[in-house]
Parts: sequence; C-alpha cells; structure tokens
Amino acid sequence: MIKSEHLVFKEMQLEDVKQFKNWGRHSSKMYDDYNFTEQTDEDIKNWYNWKVGVTRSTYYTIFLKDIAIGYISFKNKKPVLKTAEIGIVFDPNYIDRGFGYETLMKMLSVYFIDLEYNKIYLDVAQYNKRAYHLYKKLGFEKYSSMIMKYPNGRIEKESKDYLENKDAFVNFLGIAFFKADRLSLTKERFEELWDLNLKK
Repeated sequence: MIKSEHLVFKEMQLEDVKQFKNWGRHSSKMYDDYNFTEQTDEDIKNWYNWKVGVTRSTYYTIFLKDIAIGYISFKNKKPVLKTAEIGIVFDPNYIDRGFGYETLMKMLSVYFIDLEYNKIYLDVAQYNKRAYHLYKKLGFEKYSSMIMKYPNGRIEKESKDYLENKDAFVNFLGIAFFKADRLSLTKERFEELWDLNLKK
C-alpha cells in the first residue's frame, strides 16, 4: 500500500474494478475511449485479466477513502534499463480536483526513489490539453510524435471540441487519425525541477 496526502494506491484487484462500473462518463466524445463501459461480471473480469495479465506491467487502483476513483499503470517495465511507460485514468467525476497531480507526484517519486528507475515514458493525444499541461508541469519533455487512428468513431466536425483542436487531427482516405506525442521524464530532471533529494 502506498499513501499520499489524500489518496491510497494499491495493486489492482478484481473487486476494485467492480467499482469502476459506477464511474461517470466524459461529456466530450473525444474521450469516449477513457470511459469504463464494462457492466457485467464477465466483462469486468475479462477487462481485469486483460490489464493485469500483461507481463512486466503493474496496475494500481487509486482510492479516495474507500472509493476507487482511478488507476495508474506502469507498463513495459525494463529492469535492466530501469525504464517504464505510464498510463493514468480517472473517474470523470474526480477530474480537475488535483488528484492527477497528487497521483503522479507520489507514484513518480516511488518509481524514481524506491525502485530506482531512470526514465518514465507516456503517450498523450495532442488534443488532450488538460493532461498535456499537467505532464509538462511535472517535467515531462517531448520525445517523439506519432499519428494514431482515432478510436472514438466519426469526428463531429461542427463540435466545439473539434474546432478547438482541429490541428490535432488528420483525415486520410476518409479515416480519422490524431496526433500524439511521446513524452519522457528522467530521474535527474524530476530531481532538478522539484528539488528532491532522490540520490541515496
């Protein structure tokens, strides 16, 4: 168990995931792929096994008191190089309350200090400006860019969300793609930016 000021982080269990079906829904269609749509016990179990069954990956459920409000993953962990990739998802009802910042500060500290990792990577859609701003605030820097197939169906080109982010989208042969960036953060940069004594 890992604790921060307001939150508790535990390695994900099936019982945790059963709470996810009570989560809210994102109001913007652009974030449909972040919605938790599994409702039956079988679908929830399959989702859980799909996530935790991946080798070199660890998933943590994020708790506010006894309520599961999100999860964070450390994937593709390479023990020799001491690198990993992270992903983070929250119940939309708990977004914009500072929990993303608190989660990342705590869990990055755990991986850089306790587990002595050297570098952490993540991928973020260019249209996900809220998340992008948080990652940059934490010290992540652009490592590379890519084009990915848009996972949320047809783009509503008249919507406010699209008009505010249309530079992040590409249409090729009638198929919608979006631009994403891979960001990275080193232990040294994390230490420098936050004036933390991470060296033992």
